[in-house]
Amino acid sequence: MSEDELRVELEPAAELSEAIRSGLIRANKTRVTLEPIKHVVVHARDGSGRLLGGVIAGLGFSWAYVDVLWVDEAERGRGLGTKLLARLEEVARQQGIFKARLNTASFQGQVPFYERRGYQVFAQLPFATPDGQQHVDYFMKKDLTAP
Repeated sequence: MSEDELRVELEPAAELSEAIRSGLIRANKTRVTLEPIKHVVVHARDGSGRLLGGVIAGLGFSWAYVDVLWVDEAERGRGLGTKLLARLEEVARQQGIFKARLNTASFQGQVPFYERRGYQVFAQLPFATPDGQQHVDYFMKKDLTAP
């Protein structure tokens, strides 16, 4: 194969991304038993239906993968993030999953929040933003069997 045959797509069609992902899944199935990832969203709304916050996660391979945890600025500091995360962890345990993991960046300032909820940093990855600011990605995990 020549380099002329290599193509870069900065905004790939969903079908192309899915074809590549499916190819990897097919290859992996020849080596291990795969289970589908279940996707779950836990969210909160006020009486008028306004979204106050939510957590998006995947459940599979014995892990809860926290992808996004967001709380509206006006609701921060009132315990909603803790409640959302706790409810997600409860759902994970009900599904037979007893480990959780996530990552957060230093500019988000959330490492202490997660540590107070039992998460531990297991890896750090330094990075720079386009404006040259230095930051760290923190990868965190939690044993959901612990009290």
